[in-house]
Amino acid sequence: MAHAKMIMHAIRHSRSVIHGILLGKFKDGPLLTVIDALPVCHAAPTKPLLDMSLRLAEAYCASLDDNIGIVGWYTANEISGDDNPKQAALKIVSSIGEKLLGDSSIPSNAEPILTVVSSSGLKSSLESSTMDDELKCGLRVYGSDSRKHWLNQYPVDSIVFNSPDAAANVRRADCEAVPFFDFEDHLEGGITTIQSRDWIRNVDAANFVQKSII
Repeated sequence: MAHAKMIMHAIRHSRSVIHGILLGKFKDGPLLTVIDALPVCHAAPTKPLLDMSLRLAEAYCASLDDNIGIVGWYTANEISGDDNPKQAALKIVSSIGEKLLGDSSIPSNAEPILTVVSSSGLKSSLESSTMDDELKCGLRVYGSDSRKHWLNQYPVDSIVFNSPDAAANVRRADCEAVPFFDFEDHLEGGITTIQSRDWIRNVDAANFVQKSII
């Protein structure tokens, strides 16, 4: 689900930077399972927007009662072909990491991930059937390096996708016709549409992804 929703967010705003929250669980190892992605914005994130979206995401996790929490951040860059993490995303994931340090419910060596939706991966997956693994998944995943900067890219073979067909089918299908909202859309809708623009659950998008699983 998370993989496909990140792809949908990137396709929906292919000419803009995007940002979003990753939800999941840490296990011993540390093994991290990413369960969902909450799209936050399709512009440079402001501090009030970030603070509010993270608080709402935390409240949502608490309502699930399943040890699910914020485990990372995802982004895609505005310029096609530029897949390197930018300063805003690096700062956000670092702040998430600092908060996790004080969480006694997760392994002491657990850390959040920063995921970059690769524009080159998306483009190639639509145009070619012969790609390397990184282009197939359309993602680059980073952990912290020795300087505590999230620039240590994980090998693709260390990442397991539970439903890779869903993300692949989302890329090929007309997903832009499916209602899909980030937190920015939610706020811009005003009082009349704020209930229907559910950026956390995105029910229509979730149903679309479920139908895309082979």
